[in-house]
This record gives sequence, structure tokens and C-alpha cells, in this order.
Amino acid sequence: MRIRVSARGLGLGCAVVALALAAALGRNKIAGVAANPAPSGPLWWRLVSAEIDEAPLPGADSKPNYFTTHPLDLMIPADWKLTGQVDWPMHKGNPKLAFHVDSPDGLVGLEYLGSESWSWSEDAATRASLKAKGERVEPLPATLAADYLRAVLLPKLRPGAQVIGIEPLPKATGYITQRLGGENIAAETGAEQTKTAVPKSSGDAARARISYVRNGVPVDEWIEVAVEHLQEHADNTAPWRKGETGRLYVAPSGSMIDTFKVMECDVLRAPQGMMGRYSGILATILGQLIQDDRWTRQVSYEYWHGQHDDLVIYFSGSFFGEDQFSFHAADGNGYQNFDLAHAWQMDQGGEFVLTDSADFDPNGKVGTKKWVRLKPVESQ
Repeated sequence: MRIRVSARGLGLGCAVVALALAAALGRNKIAGVAANPAPSGPLWWRLVSAEIDEAPLPGADSKPNYFTTHPLDLMIPADWKLTGQVDWPMHKGNPKLAFHVDSPDGLVGLEYLGSESWSWSEDAATRASLKAKGERVEPLPATLAADYLRAVLLPKLRPGAQVIGIEPLPKATGYITQRLGGENIAAETGAEQTKTAVPKSSGDAARARISYVRNGVPVDEWIEVAVEHLQEHADNTAPWRKGETGRLYVAPSGSMIDTFKVMECDVLRAPQGMMGRYSGILATILGQLIQDDRWTRQVSYEYWHGQHDDLVIYFSGSFFGEDQFSFHAADGNGYQNFDLAHAWQMDQGGEFVLTDSADFDPNGKVGTKKWVRLKPVESQ
């Protein structure tokens, strides 16, 4: 997993917007087509680079012309279809990401749904202030991941599906707990200074395993969600006076604000009874999601107007992307990480073949280029 923290507190997450996702625009730059793995034989995938662009501006036919690159890179199987975009109208507010990747027959796939959040305060004036800032203000839904899945997300996203089970995801929960640790320490210090109640932020992750009939075919899905329940005092410090150049920092001590954030929601899909065979490639796709550094530099320059060299990181990697198997790169420089135990790299190229079989050799079977078996890192 690769987590990249936002300098402005922005992250990827989940909204219940699956219907809107179908209309999203996207671009997939790939070279070559992979054969469909036979369900009864070794599974293999030819993994190629793909890009996610920004959405066109209203009335435009293409992405914003003042950028020469794209926000996000990932890798997907060569014959799969990527649809999705970063929605950031006029570069104001938080950018939103939603995309999906589907196999040629549509039976295997991954959906990454956009973020959403709610805020609430028992104080009416604080609620009015939040609304004035454009925030969504309403009583919070169930704020534990499993409860949110059961009570809010599943009834909206998959009404009528059979829920096989809902289980915690300790690894992703650990990432969230670590992420919030510093915030809670700072909150304790501020509350001690102002003699107010201590804000407490928490979060966790869970997975729902469901089954239903999709386009006449029985399928299984894993719906994975990472959530945060944040607390903070409203900022009640006095506005800066004209000519004031500095002041002693005092922690906010206004009414308590509770915010619920769905940080990430992924839907992994496979034919019924086949999730165990396909979950590795779906987790690998998530694990390869990363922000493009060239786009980051351009966005940073626009945001800071060239005054600073800071990189403004708007997106983080997936909480659920898995790369448990590490390999030495074919050229000996660096490593490659995937969630499948056997990997080959194209000689003098950036494409890979991933497989669940130690005996599968792509040479002569996948394309016309030479494939080099990647050596596992010895510590595994």
C-alpha cells in the first residue's frame, strides 16, 4: 500500500454515486491485448499502464488545456476497460475521483466510488456557519464502518443483495489509526490549554461480502469501506485586526463539530464462487494507483502562484491496495510490488505478466516480446 498525505487535508474516499459513475468520462492508454485466461487453467494478466484524466470543463470537449499531463496513473490488464475521471471544476473545492475497471465480459471488475462527508454540531450557530462554507450539514449516519455498510451504503448501493457477512479489516484500520494519532495528540494539548472537552477522532475499515444477480449472472462482491469520525472545536478566535501582524496561538474552543468522512469505498466483483481467484488482480490494480508527479508539480505551481516549491498532494493511495509480493526489477534497479506471487517483465519495457502459477511462462504465449521472470525479494 502507498499512502500519500495531502498538504491540504484532502483524500480519496467513497460516495454512494454508482449511478453517476456510469456516465463518467475517461481515457485508457494501452498497448496490446491480452488473452482471456481460461477459468480452469492458470490465471494470468498482461498488466499495462493506464491514465485517469481530469473531467472536461463545462462546455469543453477535452480536459483543461492548461495542463499537459494527467492526475493519476495505474496499471490494469491490457484488454480491460478503464472509465473514470477526476472532477475538479475550475480547480475550486476538493477534487473528486471515481472510476471503474472491467474485464471484457463485464463479469470481473473494480469500482472506485467518490468521496463524501457530513458534519454536525449541537449548536445552531455553528451549523449555520458550516452551511455558509458549503459543507453538508445533517445528523451523522452510523459512524463505524460495519454499521455504515449495513445501515446506509448497502441499502442504497445494492438493495436486495444477499449479505453473506460483514467483517473488520484490521490492516486498513491500522493505517487510519496511525494517520489520526498525531491529530488526537494535538487535540489533547489544545483542550488542556483551553479547558474544554477533548476532541477524539477515530476511524476503521470493514468489508461486506454480498451476492446478487447482475445482468442475469450470479456474482459475488466485496464492498470495502474506510471511514473516519472526526471531532474538533469550532474556531472562535477573533478576526485579525487591521495592521495586526502576529499573535499568540490559542486552540479553538467553540462548540464541538463532528464530521463523518467516507475516505474510500471499493467494490470488487467476480462471478459467484470465483472471488478467491480474482481478488489478487483487483487488489493489485488498487495498489498501483498513484498520483502523477508532473501533474502534482503543475497543480502546486498554480495553487502557490509560484511562490513556493511545496508539492500539493491532492490524492492518497488506496487503503485496500495490496502489494504483498515484492520483486527485484528486471534491470536490477528498484522493486516491483504486486498481490500475485509470480511476475514477469517485458524485456526493455514497462509491461508485466502476473500469474497465480509458478509454471506459467508467457514467452511465446503473450505477445511477441521477450519476458523476463522477476526474482522475489529474499526476505519473503
